Amino acid sequence: MPIVIYSLLRLGLFGLCVWLLWWVGLGSWLSVLLAAFLAWALSYVLLAGPRDRAALQIAERVQARAASRAAGHRFSPNVEEDAAVEDALVDAGAPDEGIGLTAPGDEDGRSERESEPEERAVGELQHPGESEDLDQQPAPGTRDDRRAEQDRRR
Repeated sequence: MPIVIYSLLRLGLFGLCVWLLWWVGLGSWLSVLLAAFLAWALSYVLLAGPRDRAALQIAERVQARAASRAAGHRFSPNVEEDAAVEDALVDAGAPDEGIGLTAPGDEDGRSERESEPEERAVGELQHPGESEDLDQQPAPGTRDDRRAEQDRRR
């Protein structure tokens, strides 16, 4: 929370400086630039306490993360626990229940393209260069398209 407080105080100081310079008569982009420098200088002098508390919080978080990695934890405890449960299910041979990402009418979890790869491969071997899907046709102007055009001319 100290980081948020410090950031909001600096933003408020910047807004106050912009308003003050605008009120004085510097109503151009120069007032924004001058306000940025003025707010920086004032925040350095006036916000030393909040800045130190924010820096302390950041240092504590970095130290806690380093200690966690030194202890062999790569992720947060919640993620580590979740991974352990998942690994136990996989090791036990439990079926993957998924999260409901299968298409309607697709009970086995495979898409229509994946359903019969052997039949597709046989069809492609029997009729090379002919594709059943429009998205597999060579794009106009590509090397494959020019090669197909040359084969048709022969």
